[in-house]
Amino acid sequence: VSQSRYLYLRMIGEAADEFKGIKVEFPAELKLEIPIDAHIPVEYIDSERLRLEAYHKLSAASGETGSRAQLDLIFQELEDRYGKAPKEVVNLIDVTEFRQVCNRVGLKDVSLMAGQIKLSPIDLDEAKQVRLSQDFAGLRYLKSARLLSVPAPRDASGELLSGVSLIIWAKGFLEKVCG
Repeated sequence: VSQSRYLYLRMIGEAADEFKGIKVEFPAELKLEIPIDAHIPVEYIDSERLRLEAYHKLSAASGETGSRAQLDLIFQELEDRYGKAPKEVVNLIDVTEFRQVCNRVGLKDVSLMAGQIKLSPIDLDEAKQVRLSQDFAGLRYLKSARLLSVPAPRDASGELLSGVSLIIWAKGFLEKVCG
């Protein structure tokens, strides 16, 4: 889901909550770029209002306090109401979980595009940089920009990882970087 869609959905959700008198705290904006088809197709939920409601629930669950269990409940509700979810919705749940992880570690800019993984802001001491450089060839850290980049991983056949495989790899990478 593009950054602009999340912003749009957040703004609609905030307006609806304000109208209802509900105060909801949303996480700080995280710019997240992942090459994956993650959305709710019109063919799955044909009502724009109901699609926006589902996006709003996912957006509210995407903060640092969100959990996979919360996402699983939203997913279960979707399948109970609309039937078996298509792959794009399953991907959306995985992307939202990755967004939770990124928010938990305080990232503001994450790009898993164009053969490079870029994360910021990241603070690394010299010892951690050396350890990570040994595990990840081509890793670069720009301390002044607090930017960490590493070549995107490849599968056994040499193809760049994509989709859910890339998200799983990125979660593991974040675990090694941020603990």
